[in-house]
Amino acid sequence: MKNLTKYCIAITILSFSLTAAMLSSPLPEREWRLYDINADGRFDQTDIDILIERGWQEFDYDLNDDGIKDGTDAFALYLKLSVLDRNCDAAVDDEDYRPVDPVRLPDVPDEAIVFQLVDNYVSKAMDNLPIDIETQLFKSLPISRALTFEERIYVFQLTGLSALVQRNLDGAMWAFGRAFQTYSGSASSLGSLAFAVAMAGNHEDALKMLVYTRKLFPESGATAASTGWIFARHGQNTDALQYYREAVSYAPKIAQYHLNLGIQLVRVNRKREAYEEFKTANELDPEDFKTALFRHVTKPPDVPPVKKKFDPEEFEEENDEYREEWILSGAAKEEVPAPWKDLSSCEQARIIPEIMVRRLDKTMEELDHEYVNDIARRLNALTQPFLPQFKKLSVDYNNWLTGVPVIQKATAELVTNARRDLGNKFASMTRDMGFELLSYGPYFMECALAEAKKAEASWVDYEDALKYCYSDPMRTAAFWMKAESEPQGLTSRADIEVPSLVGFPLLVPGLCFEIPGYCDVVFGDLQWPSLPFDFTIGLNLWIISFEWNTSTGEVEFNVGQILKFGATWNPKTGFGFQLGVGVDVELSTFKLEAAAYAKISSEGIKIEGELEAKIGFEQLGVKMILFQPAGEEP
Repeated sequence: MKNLTKYCIAITILSFSLTAAMLSSPLPEREWRLYDINADGRFDQTDIDILIERGWQEFDYDLNDDGIKDGTDAFALYLKLSVLDRNCDAAVDDEDYRPVDPVRLPDVPDEAIVFQLVDNYVSKAMDNLPIDIETQLFKSLPISRALTFEERIYVFQLTGLSALVQRNLDGAMWAFGRAFQTYSGSASSLGSLAFAVAMAGNHEDALKMLVYTRKLFPESGATAASTGWIFARHGQNTDALQYYREAVSYAPKIAQYHLNLGIQLVRVNRKREAYEEFKTANELDPEDFKTALFRHVTKPPDVPPVKKKFDPEEFEEENDEYREEWILSGAAKEEVPAPWKDLSSCEQARIIPEIMVRRLDKTMEELDHEYVNDIARRLNALTQPFLPQFKKLSVDYNNWLTGVPVIQKATAELVTNARRDLGNKFASMTRDMGFELLSYGPYFMECALAEAKKAEASWVDYEDALKYCYSDPMRTAAFWMKAESEPQGLTSRADIEVPSLVGFPLLVPGLCFEIPGYCDVVFGDLQWPSLPFDFTIGLNLWIISFEWNTSTGEVEFNVGQILKFGATWNPKTGFGFQLGVGVDVELSTFKLEAAAYAKISSEGIKIEGELEAKIGFEQLGVKMILFQPAGEEP
């Protein structure tokens, strides 16, 4: 696998870290040395981890320009790392400042030149792939009939996407190149190939392909983003800014494009505009820790909400209220929390995060109850037309057959959406809580000093006080700030009763005796029963799957980490496709101009964008979603 250091696709923030020899008045190209905390000759996330673990006491820079040197400035180093990392290898060193030749957007090449370029990359990729890779790929399909050329294109595109997840650029270039060779009008195939070529470091060839892609599909956000990414790697910030703006204008609902633009705006010192882009990215993708962090560290001082000031009386009141609850519950004396005033400074500092967690739990309980009641109201209204009228069995029975799958599908969608929304809210509020706790750093430091002074402490005692009174709460803040969004369970009971259709068949025998003429039906009046579940067939390529939320129009496309399929040849598993379970589905044609955006990270792949921009074809619920991965800032 070549040029893996250039593979900078939606890098996931995994850890915190920072220490180093501080230089006075450094030249711009030497700035990164200020943040090389472990003095290993590079500034990366390990340095930020170290700095935060130490409580960032030795860090003396106001990176977020709020007039205060505190923990927020240490977290601002994540943004600083993205801004300074020109070559996109997740670290900053002298290589990021080494002169590179400028690039330019070429004129649109002739079709023959593009075909030759694609042929060259496909042929070159084959040098590192099994000679029978294409035969093996299509032999693995469980479809007995011959594929249409549109279907072949889609198979190649999915193969390329799988190869990208496996960090196999040869496999990706072969698959995307074969997709374009199969149909030269596929902008998404050529744009995806250009992306893989750019990741391999061949920027001039990638730009030739991207220019031709723009001809095929002029308003592609992915194409604009990849173009901007290449210019940014060459330090051509003005050009990069232009194309990142284009990406946002073409695809305003893609969070990553706003994130790219925000990072580029910071590079040209337009921080307030950058904040607005980070804010938009965070609103579009509240699950992403990076968008939340960058939004926080760039927030101008005059933009509400301002930092919440620490109020010890507020925490004293909440602590003592909680204590009263324990007493009223009949808890044993030793189980009842101590009064606030009986706690030492260090004990007060350590109990503040517990109080904040109780606040969050209470809020989540209220939200949970609201969501459950909302689901009940919606289902109640949806169920009413399908309830039995107890006048004629054929009518009630046919209503029941129609209603059960409708209600089951609606229930599944409502519950899934509610759990996801609750997960987003929980993650967002947890991060906000982390930022709030972080702002209490000066108070925790005062607690540590008071504890040490009270004990007339030695140096060792001071270190203990610093750890338990200050560092522990700050590490808790860091942990909260990294909260990832996961669906939350619904635990409340609804206040509204929802009538159930499930038991209707069990009532029929009794109703036949109780209601005269109720069961007098003609056989032809009864509908044939169908299986009581959704017939939609999801596309599942062993590791690749997608889901479509029909109520919100949201499409998610995911790839797992245990990879068994792709352009990386595995002699044991080869390739594998599965369409439903034992189902051979005829597929109709689809449009080739539209392209979605593929976000790739260590967690897998997610296709983002509006449904109407991505639908390819559908029959029996099977949908092909065209995608185009794009360059992303580190």
